[in-house]
Amino acid sequence: MQDLDAEGQKKWLQIPYDDRIQIAEFIFNEITRSQCSFRRLIYDRLGFECDAYCPLYLAGGMTITNSVSDYLDYEINADIEKGLIEEKASP
Repeated sequence: MQDLDAEGQKKWLQIPYDDRIQIAEFIFNEITRSQCSFRRLIYDRLGFECDAYCPLYLAGGMTITNSVSDYLDYEINADIEKGLIEEKASP
C-alpha cells in the first residue's frame, strides 16, 4: 500500500496547484451535496468505471460516504427533535 500512496502523491503533485484545488472542491461537493451511496458517487457522480471500485474502496471512499450519511441523519434527527423541521410521514 505504501508504494501506491507514494505513486498517487507523485501524480497528484504533478497536477498544477490551482487544478488540484478545483478537483478537490469538485470531489468534496459531490460527496456532501449528492448524499448518495459509494457506488452512486463513484459511477454516476464522478464518472468512474467498474475498475475504480476496489482502489477507491480501499482508499476509504465507502467510509467517507457512510460517515457523511450518518452525520446528515444525525443532524436531521436533531433538527426534528428541536422542532426545526417536521418528520416526513412514511408512505
